Amino acid sequence: MHDAYQALPILEKLPLTIESITCHGKTLLVGTKQGHLLVYSVKTGSDGKPDIQLEKSNKSFAKKPITQLEAVPDLHILISISDNVVSVHDLQTYNWMTTLNKTKGATLFAVDTKVNKSMTEDVTVALRLCVAVKRKLQLFYWKNRDFLDLTEDLGVPDVPKAMAWCKDSVCVGFRRDYFLIKAEMTCQSSLPQTVAQPTNMVSTGLIRHLSWLISLHI
Repeated sequence: MHDAYQALPILEKLPLTIESITCHGKTLLVGTKQGHLLVYSVKTGSDGKPDIQLEKSNKSFAKKPITQLEAVPDLHILISISDNVVSVHDLQTYNWMTTLNKTKGATLFAVDTKVNKSMTEDVTVALRLCVAVKRKLQLFYWKNRDFLDLTEDLGVPDVPKAMAWCKDSVCVGFRRDYFLIKAEMTCQSSLPQTVAQPTNMVSTGLIRHLSWLISLHI
């Protein structure tokens, strides 16, 4: 059987427990159960294998486990969840910038970044954020170095297990089904029957890979 990918261990026997990861460029960010943020540089060695070096260990990043990380290099920010609340840090210094107190109780989030270039070559970056807080979704947009409310909170039938943006909608995975929710109009609908309905917990990775399929039905 042909193996499309080869798994290579790059971090082993760490004294800390890994809770979340994200990456941008040649930088790997690792969030730990102890609240530490580990910053690694990843290069290709002379033997063709990854050469990973610890560049920085931020022990004061969070006081509780870092359960989710997302780097947004276009805006130089790092979004995270720790102690069930969303915070934003500077992606270069890793200093704290702001905490979205409204998101207390958050379990996961999804980001959507759009880079637009005008005819005069001016570049603007639009960032939207969807946060799951128990049985509701909170939608935000990034402006003046802070997140502002995009719409009113939206109630959903169950606790979201995974989310991914798909154009102007958010695909939300629950334990047994999916919903496609319009971010602009905050209306929701079940996905077409051509998309398989799962019978167990949906993983974030699966939702992301389904995004291309969902777009065919929009």
